[in-house]
Amino acid sequence: MALGTAACGQGRALSPAAFSQAAKSVQSLAAEGALVAQDASAGRSTAAYVRVHGAALSEAASKSAAALRAEKSAPALAQRARTLRALATRIAADLKRLEHASSAEQRRLAHELASAAARSTKLAKEQT
Repeated sequence: MALGTAACGQGRALSPAAFSQAAKSVQSLAAEGALVAQDASAGRSTAAYVRVHGAALSEAASKSAAALRAEKSAPALAQRARTLRALATRIAADLKRLEHASSAEQRRLAHELASAAARSTKLAKEQT
């Protein structure tokens, strides 16, 4: 993930470019998770696929949240970084619940993940 290499351990604040890349990564995880949830709710995915892929996406979202938590943010990015971190944390939790969710819950999670993807895109595009 670009965030971890862009500023981690270098004593610099999270740059706008690194923040934008982190937001794009979170958006991608949410969008892919939404597709997995949609397919699961429609019976187009096996339980094993949903379990394995959902767990991998959840872990990646958790790592994104942890990386954002560890980074210093420039004052202009601080609120957006907190928002993105909370969003990544919520995405990870939604993806973790996917495996054991009913079809109706999977549809709801698909909607929530799609909304999170849209919010991540908006965060990436907002001007500082």
